[in-house]
Amino acid sequence: IVAGGGKEEHGFGAVRLGGKMAENLYYRVYAKYNNRDHFVDVYGDDAQDDWTSKRGGFRMDWTPMEQSNLTLIADMFGGDYGYQATTPIIVDPYYQERDMDGDRFGANILTRARHTFDDGSEVSFQFYFDTFRQRNVFEGEESQQQVDEETDTFDLDLQYRTRLWDVHDLT
Repeated sequence: IVAGGGKEEHGFGAVRLGGKMAENLYYRVYAKYNNRDHFVDVYGDDAQDDWTSKRGGFRMDWTPMEQSNLTLIADMFGGDYGYQATTPIIVDPYYQERDMDGDRFGANILTRARHTFDDGSEVSFQFYFDTFRQRNVFEGEESQQQVDEETDTFDLDLQYRTRLWDVHDLT
């Protein structure tokens, strides 16, 4: 367990725990948190770059029999942030300072299973899914813009491996 805080780093903490749940079944869990204040720019103003972050997840490994195993892993994260962006414009002074705020969220899960047969051949299966969401809001002198990003990714994998003529592996 880790925890702390201060003037710039308003608060942070982390915890990890793992152990044995049952015969041949092991787990690990974790959580992390950060809350950081904004910095000050060269003029003594708020630099609009504060941020907060949260993250957590777990992993489980199970070996129900000597020839088989199963793994499950999942993570989630989220947070918000701000910063100042300088964008070019076509009139004097040819740039514009804009404050930006945003937030994000993501999660993923992976499961993997493998079994080895008596003849040495092996079958494995893996599934992975990841999701990510982000929202950015730009504040200008006369307008406000919002840019959203959403991404989902998945992967499915099935493999069979066997020996050929005792000198080759065929997958």
